[in-house]
Amino acid sequence: MADINTEKEEKTSAEDKTTKHEDKPKEQAIDYEKIQQMIVDTLASKKEDTTQNQQTNVTQNTDTFQTQITQMQEVLQKTQIENVAILEAVELGIDAKTIPYILKMSDFSSVMDSKGNINKDTIKAMLSKVIEDVPGLKTQVKQQSSGFVKVGAEGNSQQNFQEDQLATIFGNKK
Repeated sequence: MADINTEKEEKTSAEDKTTKHEDKPKEQAIDYEKIQQMIVDTLASKKEDTTQNQQTNVTQNTDTFQTQITQMQEVLQKTQIENVAILEAVELGIDAKTIPYILKMSDFSSVMDSKGNINKDTIKAMLSKVIEDVPGLKTQVKQQSSGFVKVGAEGNSQQNFQEDQLATIFGNKK
């Protein structure tokens, strides 16, 4: 009898297993439409990510270019101001060797007007102020003497001096 009970239990457990396997595919079965929707959703999210990355890159590139343009404009403006300042320094009679030092000591922050034009009078005034503050930078104009300028020594004085010395050494009187 024990064998019969065991056989019944085996049949019952085998039937339970088949019904359980039949139930699982129904629970785990995914619609073809759900699979397609999941694929479409994944592709759409990837497209959105790619689009956002591209927009971020474009924005970053635009910001970088704008910064570079601004820097280049500042360098150009500074160069133009320095060129005008050099010309004004030459007109003021400043020595070419001292011009770089005078330019470094000058404050050119207010030489541009609202339209972006360089005001030469302001530059000239600033250069004059630096020369006034540091007079050693101004070129010293040599005063030219009028008339004849003697070059060299007199010819007889050297010879006479030697003769006088020799005469005193040997005891000769002149």
